[in-house]
Amino acid sequence: MKKLLLMLTLLLAVVGASFAQRTLTGTISDAKGESLVGASVLVKGTTTGTVTDLDGKFSLNVPATATALVVSFAGYESKELAIGASNSMDVALADALLGEIIVTGQSVGTDRRKMAADVQSISAKNLPPVPSASLDQALVGKIAGAQISSVNGTPGAKTSILLRGINTLNRGTNPMYLLDGVEMGATDFNTIDASSISRVEVAQGAASAALYGAQGANGVIQMFTRQGKEGFHIDFATSYTSSEYLNIGNLHKAMFNAFGTNANGDVVDSKGTLLAVDPATGQFPQSIIYNAGTDPNLLVNNPYTHNLKYYDHFGLFFVKSPTTNASLTLSGAKGNVDYMVNGSNSYSQSNLLNNGDYNRSNLTANIGIEILKGLKFRSISRLAYTKSTINDGGGRGTIYALFNTR
Repeated sequence: MKKLLLMLTLLLAVVGASFAQRTLTGTISDAKGESLVGASVLVKGTTTGTVTDLDGKFSLNVPATATALVVSFAGYESKELAIGASNSMDVALADALLGEIIVTGQSVGTDRRKMAADVQSISAKNLPPVPSASLDQALVGKIAGAQISSVNGTPGAKTSILLRGINTLNRGTNPMYLLDGVEMGATDFNTIDASSISRVEVAQGAASAALYGAQGANGVIQMFTRQGKEGFHIDFATSYTSSEYLNIGNLHKAMFNAFGTNANGDVVDSKGTLLAVDPATGQFPQSIIYNAGTDPNLLVNNPYTHNLKYYDHFGLFFVKSPTTNASLTLSGAKGNVDYMVNGSNSYSQSNLLNNGDYNRSNLTANIGIEILKGLKFRSISRLAYTKSTINDGGGRGTIYALFNTR
């Protein structure tokens, strides 16, 4: 009888211990100390668990035999907590190192290596360290397979970017341009200053049409405006460059002429009249030019001396084009607010004498406010001003006249 009572007492003790519970409480946060809402807290090896409330707090009844809790949250590394003597447990989860995922336009993300489209990302650190005249110049050599060239070299002229070739008859070769998700319909790509851009993403291949529709069939170039980072930052950059036409092979006018001359070497007409500017027209008599151009027996061996001097027309009209760039950025972040304000200016002159200049200014503001965890409002405003007095048609006319002037 005593043995039976002893065995019954031990059985009741074991059963009582198995049903004994304790209540654990705590707070789950991220590395910055911000509470995580909806984080999962499970007893290790069981399905017993709970989730955190709006303040990141949890309360969970666990068996006395439980040894550890497993805490997890999407986008963060899971963590195992040993249960000790204390009933209060606080933990901070570290950000998970996720693989690079691209939204494919379907319903799931796909690893970059499995993408049929060629998607490239160029961050601000890979852009030139000094302000470029325009963003298209900053991307030269940064996009594999892309052909980026200026239409005619004139400052402010549109840039030709070829990603995939000619797709349609009416849209030509131009890719689709997006700025912070908004298509740039009426604004030229070279209007945007590179100093206000954090990264540029380029999508090529047939799948770019699946992401952005038929308008993205020629490829897509999407730009993202810089955001403020923790603290207060002031960035100022300026640069000066000079460009000129390349005269490969020392192209110049003929050093000798075929005009008739007298014994002193002065240019004369068929009547022996010295060459002189007509005060009524301000030009030389055309009869001399016509005579020299129509007589096949004339030798082009007379130097430009005496009353007809040699003029280097290319040297007179082809000049160096100075370009100045300046950029000032104020940015920062504190608490749930971040901001970035950028102002920039670019000024260029034409490579042709007295043919005008090009002036471009950008003012950008990017302000974000986090109202609740996971709920953020962002306002991005951009003002772009361009003024060009360059006579593009006049420039071509000047070049044509230079090649046809004696």
